[in-house]
Amino acid sequence: MERTSYEIALNRNRYKLDQTVPASSFVPEWRQYDLNDILETIKLLLSTLGYPLFEELRKTKETDNPIIQKDHIFFCKGKGVEAKGEYNEEGFVVIEGSQMSTETSNSIHNYLITIRENLLNENIVTIVNGIYTFRRDNLFSSPSQAAAVVLGRNANGWIEWKNIDGITLDSIKRKGN
Repeated sequence: MERTSYEIALNRNRYKLDQTVPASSFVPEWRQYDLNDILETIKLLLSTLGYPLFEELRKTKETDNPIIQKDHIFFCKGKGVEAKGEYNEEGFVVIEGSQMSTETSNSIHNYLITIRENLLNENIVTIVNGIYTFRRDNLFSSPSQAAAVVLGRNANGWIEWKNIDGITLDSIKRKGN
């Protein structure tokens, strides 16, 4: 069960795991069912207590369905970069493959510079063809934080993030248009 828990947490990529990889051990098939049931209970309890260790970052998977994209996938463009993301109850997830400006404005808040540096240091963002690119999905605490990090300047994410039709996140999620 420890090895399975480790692999699930590693695949979810929510937290940096700093431990030795647990060894796999032989477990009879009848016992595996019991352990899987216990693991499901652990997942539920951790999530309920505010530790979504085993939960997916994104609620919506990539799809060609324009209705799903229109309601759930948002875009942020500027400074020659484009990012896409998804708003959820935890904050805003910038999706793997999104771009981040290599430059920052003089007026950007210091905490945003620190976040950008951490993304680079933790190899979540790397440089591809001269542009910073997200190597994996990354959760930000708010749409504004996500937009500011992507654009390299202070930003109101509720207005910067727009759906495929150009309607702002604010209009869709706050005003219900």
